Amino acid sequence: MGLLNFLKDTIGIDPGSKHLRIIKDNELVFNEPAQLSFDKTLKVVTGLGNSIKLTDNNVTINPVDCTINDFHAFEMLLRGAVKKTISSNSIFPKTYKLYFCIPTSTTEIEKRAYRDSAEHVGAIEVHMIHQSCCSAIGLNILFEKKHFMLIDFGFSKIEMTVFINSDPISVGVIRMGTSKIYRLIKNFLKRKYKIHLNDIEIESLLSELKTVEDEITIQYIVVKTHEIHQLLDNFFHIVNDEFIEAMERVDLNQIEKAKSTGIYFTGGGSTIDLLRDKIMCNHSIKRTVSQNPLLDNINGVKKVITQEDKFKKYTMV
Repeated sequence: MGLLNFLKDTIGIDPGSKHLRIIKDNELVFNEPAQLSFDKTLKVVTGLGNSIKLTDNNVTINPVDCTINDFHAFEMLLRGAVKKTISSNSIFPKTYKLYFCIPTSTTEIEKRAYRDSAEHVGAIEVHMIHQSCCSAIGLNILFEKKHFMLIDFGFSKIEMTVFINSDPISVGVIRMGTSKIYRLIKNFLKRKYKIHLNDIEIESLLSELKTVEDEITIQYIVVKTHEIHQLLDNFFHIVNDEFIEAMERVDLNQIEKAKSTGIYFTGGGSTIDLLRDKIMCNHSIKRTVSQNPLLDNINGVKKVITQEDKFKKYTMV
């Protein structure tokens, strides 16, 4: 053991597009929006997560869109979140062994951005695990089921991974998620009907559409439900084609093994019945929705940290 190993903390991070989550000592210590506010005049960060400043002189930055899209802003967000939740009274600088949960479709260049951000925050060891593996571990299906399909329906992407013998062998991804779906509906209602809805109202509308057939009244205006369904169908035609391609890349005998177990849904979008049902793939295949879809990734990271040897083959350094 190194002389200063007592100064090294092990932390796990799920850097989602909507929320940043951090675990330490098996506890979720940070779970806030992945955003920060920046003073345009002073050129300084004025808040992060739930504590951003909403003034004319501040801009709100969301540094993650599926993967990191603003490296410097993400580094500031990560540094601030770690400092806020992991305090140290030591006279020596704190260092970290850091585990990142990253999208399964992450490129090598994007992996470099995660690694650099972690090192700038103080990580001397950086390990990365694909989100699909983290979710499967969090759902307790990675070794228990072995052959299955996992759909991560997130804020900025929808990703399907085919697992055979507990290995992810084919991935289909659309880098658009619930945020794009909500914008599609918002823009349509605003342009055609002059109706203005926020995200919470859009989510409520999607729940109503599940049971309403012909017309729906929104802010005293009658809207034909088939118009909204058409918007969604056009979007999910692209999603479904990508997922069918992912299945077609797998050997026929192997994909039949995965189909026999079924599809597991995780991510925030999977909680909305109407959106989940638009993912066709094959409705004869058993479909299981996670009971804790927002925390599957970080729960998986937690298990990887506490059982390093068991999940060693799934970590990248």
